[in-house]
Amino acid sequence: MYLGRYGDPKTNERYARLIAEIAAQKQRIQQTAPASSEFGKTTDLTIGELILAYLNFAENYYGKDSREPLGLKLALRSVNTLYGSALANDFGPKSLKAIRQHMISVEYPLAMGAPEMRNSLKPF
Repeated sequence: MYLGRYGDPKTNERYARLIAEIAAQKQRIQQTAPASSEFGKTTDLTIGELILAYLNFAENYYGKDSREPLGLKLALRSVNTLYGSALANDFGPKSLKAIRQHMISVEYPLAMGAPEMRNSLKPF
């Protein structure tokens, strides 16, 4: 954001006003935002429930004729398998890393076809 020429009194005034407005806005946000300890205390939402709600949203958003909800179901399959009953508040980066590893080691080879599976399909 350009406030004017450096050293100009009007520029200094604009800068001071901008800083005051930002400070006032930050103070209003802090006063209206709940304390961080209040987040997650109202509900014990599981990952499975969160996935179900998101898939329902996606079906309504994209429509029943779209293939997008099916793609989401397939993408979230590993998440639900590994963490479906876990609380959403407990889900973090380590959980995401475990899901990624599961997808690489279990789902990706199945999707690509293990060598034995590919070889068994060659005659057809």
